[in-house]
Amino acid sequence: MALLLTIGQTALWTDRPAVAFALVAAAAVLFAGWIHHERRCADPLVDLTLLRTPAVAGANIVMLLGGIGMYLLLTLVTRYVQTPAGAGYGFGVDVFVAGLVLVPFSVLGFVGGKVVPPLRRRFATATVLAAGATAVLVALALFAACRSQLWLAFTVMGVLGLGVGIFSAAMPAAILAVTPAAETSSAMSFNGVVRSVGFSIGSALGGLTLAAYIPAGATFPDPAGYTTAAWLGAAAMAVTIVVALIFRRTTRRATAVS
Repeated sequence: MALLLTIGQTALWTDRPAVAFALVAAAAVLFAGWIHHERRCADPLVDLTLLRTPAVAGANIVMLLGGIGMYLLLTLVTRYVQTPAGAGYGFGVDVFVAGLVLVPFSVLGFVGGKVVPPLRRRFATATVLAAGATAVLVALALFAACRSQLWLAFTVMGVLGLGVGIFSAAMPAAILAVTPAAETSSAMSFNGVVRSVGFSIGSALGGLTLAAYIPAGATFPDPAGYTTAAWLGAAAMAVTIVVALIFRRTTRRATAVS
């Protein structure tokens, strides 16, 4: 919470930088304390020793970075379409229409989940993860470059939904493939926490970027803020793809050893 508060509150960095740095330090101390407790506990909630395995660590890094890019774009699009046209961009749609923008996300997210089983029969699970991350990257790049028409927002959300559906459906198999049977519950729970942290950081990072682009005395951010935020998400997804491909190699090695 301390870290997310620091990321999401621009005023802390501009008005109270000492407080911002203190919160970051507090987050680091609390995280280190939690790790120390889990490693010494006889019956830990999460077996952190699993993270020593490169394949397991790689899967969680993929989930964290992927979660940042996915949720960052989700918040950007819904805010952008509701921005009044008087701001120089946006479409000023009401909450109902903004909700309709999410329909392609839901529909193609369902489709994405359904195509994962046949994809896994032909490709390694990590490759499928990389494919889902690539779709999210395409959606972020599309939003960064083309958002002058409302139908483009529907298109972006559809591509995002497809990527999220593929990514989310493939991740459990990726985790289970490199986790001992006795630790699957712990590993999946930890991965779920990592996913939530990634989503929260992505949302906060999007808000922080837009806030940084609000001119003095203005109500809405400069449109360049949306472009910058989208490219930040694209960078996160690009790293996600690279880590997923590395994860594919470590998974093969782990399988060969076992």
